[in-house]
Amino acid sequence: MADFFSMPFKSTLARRMFVLFLVCAALPLALITVVSDAHVRQYLEARLAREMRETSRVYETVVFDVLLLFEHQFRAMLVRLPDAQPSGDTAVSNAILPDDDLYFSSLRRYDPEHAPFPPLTISEQDYLDGGQTLLRYFQDSDGSPALAILARARGGVYYGTARIEYLRERIVDYSGWGGVHMAVIHENGSVIVSSTPELRLPDVSVLGRTQVELFEVDEMVGREPGVGVVNTIYLRGRFGAPNWRFLMVQPRAEAFEPLATFRYTFRLMMLIAVVAICLFMIISLRRYTRQIEVLKEGTEKIRRHDFEHSIEIKSGDEFEQLGQAFNTMTRSLREYQRDLARQNQELKEKVEEVRRAREKERVMHEQLARAEHLESLGQLAGGVAHDFNNLLSGIIGNVDLSLAELPEDAPLRSNLEHIESAARRAADLCRQMLVYAGDGTYEFEPVYLAETIREVGDLMRASIPRRIKLIYEIDATAQPISGDPGQILQVILNFITNAAAAIGEKGGKIMVRAGVRSCSEAELRSVYLQPRMAAGRYAFVEVADNGCGMEQGVMEKIFDPFFTTKDTGHGLGLATVMGIIQAHEGGVKVVSQPGEGATFTVYFPLMDEPRSRPERLTFGTKREVL
Repeated sequence: MADFFSMPFKSTLARRMFVLFLVCAALPLALITVVSDAHVRQYLEARLAREMRETSRVYETVVFDVLLLFEHQFRAMLVRLPDAQPSGDTAVSNAILPDDDLYFSSLRRYDPEHAPFPPLTISEQDYLDGGQTLLRYFQDSDGSPALAILARARGGVYYGTARIEYLRERIVDYSGWGGVHMAVIHENGSVIVSSTPELRLPDVSVLGRTQVELFEVDEMVGREPGVGVVNTIYLRGRFGAPNWRFLMVQPRAEAFEPLATFRYTFRLMMLIAVVAICLFMIISLRRYTRQIEVLKEGTEKIRRHDFEHSIEIKSGDEFEQLGQAFNTMTRSLREYQRDLARQNQELKEKVEEVRRAREKERVMHEQLARAEHLESLGQLAGGVAHDFNNLLSGIIGNVDLSLAELPEDAPLRSNLEHIESAARRAADLCRQMLVYAGDGTYEFEPVYLAETIREVGDLMRASIPRRIKLIYEIDATAQPISGDPGQILQVILNFITNAAAAIGEKGGKIMVRAGVRSCSEAELRSVYLQPRMAAGRYAFVEVADNGCGMEQGVMEKIFDPFFTTKDTGHGLGLATVMGIIQAHEGGVKVVSQPGEGATFTVYFPLMDEPRSRPERLTFGTKREVL
């Protein structure tokens, strides 16, 4: 539910649209509310003033009736006056007043000097002379309001003091019935009578008006605000007295209760309308923001080069058109990507072909240069070896003839024997050089590498230090190769001897592996004499040590004749090995890093295994440690 309301507002555009919509909706609603409230208040004030004036006139009639009642009772008392009244005596017998009289408290003959109110004016005397009843308002000795009714009778002017409490009781009765507060106010602003003594009068300027629409009182009764109207009770024509003001005040909360109800109902309706509009807007925004999210998601997938994504928008508006345009663009990009990928793949294949061709050409040039170098060295070594061997043959023959003719105790025999020994050692070097040059004598037969390595192991174990371990991993069932067992043995012995020398005094291990391996063209590119070898299955012998290793410059010269890193070596060991491998149509691979040892791997072509295998010593296990 929370996601339903929050999801549309995750979009900045949706938030701006919502705020804009609220502003566009809220301003007219606020304006409608203010104008409606003002019009309703104006209408209610006018209606309230009209109703209160009409009600006020009813209450004015009640007050006027009370005054007429006072006049009627006063006239009845004057009828009961005696024919003659003693001179100088203003008091009238109370017997004239009824026992249950509620209207007058006394009846007296008017004497300007003893009357409780100011003397009569000439106009008032003329009014009485015309047979009319005169109403006078005054304040008695204690300051409380009082009413006097005057009339001419029995040759004099009499006045009666009316009970103003009766008028107050009637006003209180009617105000209680109408739920309002009322007051009768004299022309000079004095309160003649009111429904409650706590009633606060409005401003004098309001009371001075003959008619007012509606006025407000901040504190009417008990600090309660109210509204009221002022009307005039016309007394001059009937009672010859100044007109009175009739004030009627109603509690503000009660008077404006319809306005409060209207405001509550109208605001509630406005709130419901705003909530409904907001819900409608949220639903609409959710719909549109969802479409925007779909478009945004599609754009993000395109940024991640996912052109298989399509947008499904069925809104029947511009968003659907935009989605269709987006799908069309995606299809175009997808096709363009496929064309570009195909062209890129073709370009990669061409580049790879060029790179392989260049690499193959480089390797072939290197191998050709190495082969030409070795061949030139071989030709040189072979020529020197042949010529030197011929010289040595003459030396050895003459020495043998001389030794045959000399007696056993001849002094020269010892010198001749030393010459013969040195000549024969030189002849051995010549034979090694001839082997390197490929002119050696070989007797080829099926050779099982497992048996040959076993023989080497027995031979080498006695000649290498005990601190060096020989570890074998041999496939005893591997196919044989066609070779000279003695020459193959010399190759393996040479590799093991060099490995032991590389390990030195610190001790270590030499791993000898043999078996059959499938070699690809890429694997054979780093093999010496590789141009003679094609991809396929080859028998291999691998000798690995953990000795000092070799640098790249040393690795490039190890098969050169007379190159050595030993103080006492003559540099023909690995050169002879290269000649033997070359004579067997094989290849050799060298892998070494300074401090990480060296690995020599010799590959020989396989031959078909003969029907009968010679009875020779074979391994009982695949891995042995000597």
